[in-house]
Amino acid sequence: MFIKSYSDIQQNLAEACKWAGIIQGRANDYQKHLEQLHVENSKSREALLCIADLMDILDIYETWKVNDNNFPGIRDRIREVIEKGPILPEEENIEIADNRARNDLFVYLFAGKLIQAGVQVLSIDGITGDNYRTISHGDIVSTFQNEEIAIECKRPQKPTTIDSCARKAWTQIQKSGRKGCMALDCSKAIHPPGTLLDFSNDDEARNTLLDQIEIDIVPKIKSHLNQNVFGAFLMVSVPGMKNFKESAILSSNGTPFKQYTPFRVSTMLVASNERIGEKHPFMKWVFNRLKSSQGPFGFLEQRRETNP
Repeated sequence: MFIKSYSDIQQNLAEACKWAGIIQGRANDYQKHLEQLHVENSKSREALLCIADLMDILDIYETWKVNDNNFPGIRDRIREVIEKGPILPEEENIEIADNRARNDLFVYLFAGKLIQAGVQVLSIDGITGDNYRTISHGDIVSTFQNEEIAIECKRPQKPTTIDSCARKAWTQIQKSGRKGCMALDCSKAIHPPGTLLDFSNDDEARNTLLDQIEIDIVPKIKSHLNQNVFGAFLMVSVPGMKNFKESAILSSNGTPFKQYTPFRVSTMLVASNERIGEKHPFMKWVFNRLKSSQGPFGFLEQRRETNP
């Protein structure tokens, strides 16, 4: 959630840009939009819609500013992904591959969440951590109970690409020779581009997104959860406007005006492969670690029945 003051966010973003060595590009442009959010009645469309992306960048910074030395060269990779790409996700054009920056950013964001939760990560985007030995060309390699586990990250651009993204992740896990799981950023697949989530209760907003993931995403990936794929981490991060106060001034129809503040609403549903169940506890273990450090998230073992 977006809970800090604008001045705190500005300071943190400035620190993130300095840490990454950025003097121009997308992350630096967000500073200008934060300035707009400082001024009442001066909230442009871009300033409001970029909140989720801005906060994701700060999440990456908070994790990697204390962990980058463990993965030599990862700071340079992070600089590229927060510097490049259009201001808003809906402006991405896959034909010219300008969605690559956010795709790679998701890998570093999710890897950071795992590290923060105490999950042992061996390699990220081909960069092997200090004191670890593994051969990997995948997105993330973790270890659990002396077993290397491949985690392939995908970012579907629209609902119709969910199946193909899951299939590609499955294929990459098979080629790795390891067992593994998927991590999908479902934000663009379930949230209409260029819109803000209007809400007044944090838990209700998160539950709305979790329900959408369970209904719209899970049925489309379940055929790709076979005996070698433990499940999927299904994340979402969207811009919203929280109704935090009702004005004493009434509108022409007698109802009070509502006052809003920009928020990021983010959550995750961990969908376990029901065919494996308790045979392999990796998904449940990671879920518990993530929930205790960054929750609340949802865990799904039995998928709800949906009409064909």
